[in-house]
Amino acid sequence: MGVLNWIDPHVDKYILTTAGEQKVLEVKKHWAASAWPGVRVGIGLVILISAFAFTGAVYWMIFLLGLVIGVQALWRVLEEYRDRFVITNQRVFRVNGVLATARASVPLMRILDITVNKPVVGRWLNYGHFVFES
Repeated sequence: MGVLNWIDPHVDKYILTTAGEQKVLEVKKHWAASAWPGVRVGIGLVILISAFAFTGAVYWMIFLLGLVIGVQALWRVLEEYRDRFVITNQRVFRVNGVLATARASVPLMRILDITVNKPVVGRWLNYGHFVFES
């Protein structure tokens, strides 16, 4: 539970309860955003394990290649998981980042228009992109 506790961005601590703000909706990225990085984690793991079939310099080159591919892809999975979009009764904000957390917010009164872009694959898998205009 300790590792999972560290991975979760804990967006509730950014809600201004003293000002009467309440969370309405918290949106995580769609699983499709992590699909390709997840495949790359698997590829890195296969390359890493296959390095044990070799010896000497070839072993280290294949081992390091698998390690680099796997760690970079795992980092990308973490970036996608920790990217959250939160709607409250007073504002809209986004929390993202793995080691350093970045936040951006816009009061609801400043939002003039919301556009949703859904590519063809997004229509099939039920995801899209919000574009806010203020």
